[in-house]
Amino acid sequence: QLSHPPQQPRQAPAAMAHHAPPPPESYSHHPPVGAPHGGPPPRPYQDARGQQSGFAEGDEAHAGDRMRAQRLPRDEVEEMFRNPNANASCQHRRDTAKRLVQHPRMSPDDRYKVIELDQLISANRETHGARCYAVLSGGMDVLERYSFNLLRPDRPDGWRSIRCSNNIYKSRILPMVGAVDLLGSLGYTSATPQEIFFPPDGFPDQDLVVEMAADLVLARAEVDMRAANEWRSEGRVQSGEAGMLQAAPMPQDMLE
Repeated sequence: QLSHPPQQPRQAPAAMAHHAPPPPESYSHHPPVGAPHGGPPPRPYQDARGQQSGFAEGDEAHAGDRMRAQRLPRDEVEEMFRNPNANASCQHRRDTAKRLVQHPRMSPDDRYKVIELDQLISANRETHGARCYAVLSGGMDVLERYSFNLLRPDRPDGWRSIRCSNNIYKSRILPMVGAVDLLGSLGYTSATPQEIFFPPDGFPDQDLVVEMAADLVLARAEVDMRAANEWRSEGRVQSGEAGMLQAAPMPQDMLE
């Protein structure tokens, strides 16, 4: 075996000499896991996708890997809505939520910031019985799309109001107990018999809408998993209702 003289350790660049924490937007309201004082996480490290990043400490070339590894799963969900132009499709958002909703680092306290899912399930079970998960899934699908439209830089025409005569509104929003209240949280706080709308001088609260959208896409993933008996709680499968109906796909143009 060839022996090599020991190499002197590289000095960290000045910008990272004190392990400065990443900017706040990289982890929303939470400090990076594994770095309670702003330092880098231990190596090797698995990110939310289970990929290992064995970067060398102080190597600026891997700064992006470090930032991705430090993100919590909830942050990854919110990022889809903070940068809506980078999104692929509605199906991409659903797939991401299903992958992350029960990630080991997605604690119950982190999962939802605005909505009270247990209360929504209870209220809709009282009204709809065994169909409650299908009703919730359909309603949350529409609400998440409304949220996404509010976050787009090129909001669609007519974003300020939702027609009560719209078939999707009548078939998906009205049946869901609590859906109209959630619309109010998004900013649709004024109403006539014909429509629900933003006040004339009102605009979306971007941070709140991002949190709502992330809640909704995660809640729909949880509801669908409960209906399919795939939801695990403390290592046990939590039963759903047998024969639960699933919400049918929705034409995009019916949301306008």
